[in-house]
This record gives sequence, C-alpha cells and structure tokens, in this order.
Amino acid sequence: MLPDGTPTSPPQLVAAMESAAVARGSARFDMSGSLGGAGLASVTGGYVFHSAEEIDFTTTVEFRDGGTTRTARAVGLGNAVYLRPPTRDGMPPGTEWIRRARSDWEDPPEVTPVYNEAIRSINGIRDWSMIAAAAELVPVGTRTVDGERTTGYRARFEVLAAMRTEGVVGASFRVLQDLYAQGARTVGFIVWVDGGYLPRSVLVSVPTDEGRLMAELNFHGWGEPVAPEAPPDELVWRRS
Repeated sequence: MLPDGTPTSPPQLVAAMESAAVARGSARFDMSGSLGGAGLASVTGGYVFHSAEEIDFTTTVEFRDGGTTRTARAVGLGNAVYLRPPTRDGMPPGTEWIRRARSDWEDPPEVTPVYNEAIRSINGIRDWSMIAAAAELVPVGTRTVDGERTTGYRARFEVLAAMRTEGVVGASFRVLQDLYAQGARTVGFIVWVDGGYLPRSVLVSVPTDEGRLMAELNFHGWGEPVAPEAPPDELVWRRS
C-alpha cells in the first residue's frame, strides 16, 4: 500500500475491504443479473460479518426463465445453511426448508439447478477473495453511490488463475468451475469503495458461450441491524 493506505494491488484491496466490512459488522445488499442483455435474476438480503471467514446471511432470490419467475430463500447461521427452494419436489411432506452443513451447502443435489445457481452466485459475488487473482488495479475515477463519494478500481482476472489462488475455496471455487464450463475464461469487474474502503457497488462482466453475463451488486445500510433467523424446526428437512 501507499503511505496513506491506498491499495496498490488486488490482494491489498481485498484485505482493506474485508477489514472495513468486519469493523462495521453488517450490511444490506441488492443484486441484479442479466445474460445476453436479458434480465436473469434479482437478489436482496443482508450479511452479518463476524470475521472475514464467519459470515451469516439472509437472502431472497428471484430467477426469471421466459415468462416464469421462481423465488427461493437462503439463511446462513453458524455452520448451518437453510435453503427454501422454489419447489417442494422430492422433499418430505410438510417440510419447506432444507438444512445442510456449511461445508456442503453450495451443492445440494436434491434442489433444482436454478436454485443451485442462485446459492452459488450469492456466495461467489460476496467472496472478494476472487478479486485477488487479478494482476493489477486500474483506478477509474470517482462517483457518488447512495450518497457516498467512492473511488473505482477496475481489474480483470483469468478464471483458471482464480481457481488456483489460495483462499478461493468452497462455493467460490464452484462458481468459477461453473463459469469455466459455460465458456468463461476471464472475469472483469469494477468495485467502488468509499473513503473507509467499504464496498458500495460492484459491477461484474463475464463473456460466456451463452452471451455476456452481467451482475451489479450494491451494498447499503452498513452497520444497521441484520438478523438472520432459522426457520421453524418442524418445517426443516435436516440433510447434514
């Protein structure tokens, strides 16, 4: 970093953002995604940052497929992740949620593929460790996001290089695997951070065989209460 603390490399920027997020403790977010110019998904939710590795969350996902909209939910608390899929196919009667251990939450085989993608996307976009695989940062000026003055940093990383980066594991690694299988070889992004290095907005661009995948993630309400709650036990199918 420079003497004033300004990050000069992707790993330094990641460390600065994670430190700022943990110091605030919580944030709310919304995300929109498109593929080939067509709206694909929208996500709203919140995070509770206990540390850079220990993060609880609550989120609602809406996926659009032609004229059909599917809604799913996820709640992460400690070692457990609760998934509420868009259908109850294959689940025991009377249950609405699937509980899995955090260690295998990103790939529940009994949940529909569209929901798998939703869950992996949430974790993958939040996990700034992937940014550390970029070779360099390019400042792109300033803008005001949600009333806060921010500085933008642009970078690009190779998908294979990110998969080899230490610390990119679990759901984040699976996101990259899926992107590579879809023809993605590079990921471009711009992250806008405020004066305290809290991320305020992230724009991700990924060329794939099916068209350009775009995702815009906005953070707000830093430090405001976020309280993920586990669903009633009688509605939960405990899988792991």
